[in-house]
Amino acid sequence: MSALVIALGTGGAYAAGKIHSHDLAKGAVTKSKLHDNAVTSAKIKDHSVKAKDLQQGLVRGQIGPRGPRGFSAWDAIPSGTTVTGFVEDVGDMTPSRNGQVLKVVSLPGIAPASLDDMHIGFGHSGATSAVTVSPGCSGSSYDPTAAPGYVCIYLTQTPGLHDFDAGAVSWALDGKQNFLFSAHANADAHWVIAFVWAYTAP
Repeated sequence: MSALVIALGTGGAYAAGKIHSHDLAKGAVTKSKLHDNAVTSAKIKDHSVKAKDLQQGLVRGQIGPRGPRGFSAWDAIPSGTTVTGFVEDVGDMTPSRNGQVLKVVSLPGIAPASLDDMHIGFGHSGATSAVTVSPGCSGSSYDPTAAPGYVCIYLTQTPGLHDFDAGAVSWALDGKQNFLFSAHANADAHWVIAFVWAYTAP
């Protein structure tokens, strides 16, 4: 009788050692049933873990080569390069300035040659017909262009304003980075000004 009991006990132990993953119901082994650090690197199948399975930011690729230095406002604008910008402002007629509205606009770099009044002008505008179109400004507010050496202004909003003009600002950086826009506000008027501009380095 004793031998039989021992044999049964041994057989039970042997059977327990033969339980495989297919003997377990799907989802039977949950996170709470695993001991801390139970799953080690040696127990994970090679190439089975993807980047999407890991915590965001845990895995990083190799650091690439340093890129070129970014463009600075103190760099010269390369010849043939066109730069553009947008200006918008609102206000009321200012008696102390006789209603004059002035905007100094800066280029995003240094022009290779000084800007001058003869090469700063207006392009075709859908906002007003009260400007003379410069021969170097053949673009539009949707596609602002400028001939080499020209600053071209394309008005988009001008309510409450008249007498539009533009010119060079010679007192700063030898006139190589700024230009001036001016207009006059109507009496007792709330005004709005908006325009896009383009400059092409000669």
